[in-house]
Amino acid sequence: MRLSAVLPESAIVVGLDGMDKWGVIERLTDLLVASKQAQPAWRDPILKGLTEREKQSSTGMQDGFAIPHSRMDEPIQSTLVSLAILARGMDFDAIDGQPTRTLVCLVTPRKQSREHLRVLAGIAQLFARAEFRSALLEAKTPAEVLAVIRAEEEQIPA
Repeated sequence: MRLSAVLPESAIVVGLDGMDKWGVIERLTDLLVASKQAQPAWRDPILKGLTEREKQSSTGMQDGFAIPHSRMDEPIQSTLVSLAILARGMDFDAIDGQPTRTLVCLVTPRKQSREHLRVLAGIAQLFARAEFRSALLEAKTPAEVLAVIRAEEEQIPA
């Protein structure tokens, strides 16, 4: 599944600053509600799921990106995605020890394990190229972020 197919422009924030790891996860959760992917009543259970998952082991990958993610039972029926690009790198306990600048938040229904893994794999494949990661960091608006993602996805065989 392509990230651009499940990531609405209204769920993207560029230039986020002044937060710690937990504040960023909270902001990513709020974007899920603000973009109408999640009901306001789902906010706290989503945040709890993401926080608990992050406490188990960091979702900070390498090369400056992280994928905070969670699988949930009802009422989640479809994949929920938000994205933040930070103004400055922050410590996200990444496996390579480097600062994190780009975060993709992913929440999927627990019953859709295959979809969860497909989306995670797709995100990891997108972020594999340094040119893509650099282009994302240069994007100034959510629309530009989506354009960068779509352009990269065009280079990857479906």
